[in-house]
Amino acid sequence: MRNADLFLELYKNLEELLEVKYSDGKKLVGSAVMRYYNDDESKKWREELNICREMRNMLSHHAKIGGKPVFEPSDEIIEVLRRILNDVKNPPVSMSIATRASKLTTCILDDLAENVIHKMKENGYSHVPVMENGKLIGVFSVGTVFSMIEKYGVDGVRKNSRIRDFEEFLPVENHTTESFGFVSDSAPFSGLKHRFTAKGPHERRVAALFVTANGNKNEKLLGMITPWDMIKGK
Repeated sequence: MRNADLFLELYKNLEELLEVKYSDGKKLVGSAVMRYYNDDESKKWREELNICREMRNMLSHHAKIGGKPVFEPSDEIIEVLRRILNDVKNPPVSMSIATRASKLTTCILDDLAENVIHKMKENGYSHVPVMENGKLIGVFSVGTVFSMIEKYGVDGVRKNSRIRDFEEFLPVENHTTESFGFVSDSAPFSGLKHRFTAKGPHERRVAALFVTANGNKNEKLLGMITPWDMIKGK
């Protein structure tokens, strides 16, 4: 089979898969490929998908010359189209974009707060997971320090303070300037965007989503997703 025919066959398969994905049992209005193009799921394929669309239009709408296609797609673009198809068949899930727990900068209750703050400043982190036996027990953040000062004054934060001294402000539900959530390791990427979207002017922004096996906060921490991870679309 010529690459031109193979390309058109793969593109048709892509269209059919996307029509099922977006139709919700009803007749889809407009191009399914364009729906996917504007979907967060396709971020890493935007440029390649646009090229494929233009190539498909050229191959479909222009007559052959001497019985041959006006051009033959390269093996590389065929492979790209196969990979896009695979992503549609097996859409990315939370763990495919999360930073795995083993790579996270974390702390424990006995750590000196000064050392953790230094790491945060050095790496540009706004919050650090507080761990115990592989589970998340809280988050140390800039907001944690502000809450401590607000309640106890500047004297409440001492040079030799340890993370446990901030214990009442560490649980995710006790943060006043930001919020956190939990998702399962198989949660679809497409459903995560709304978790980071504030629903009102007074709603706290979601700083991170923590990934566990079933989305239960009492389970072992598997990874963390930040708004930056969503933008990168790993």
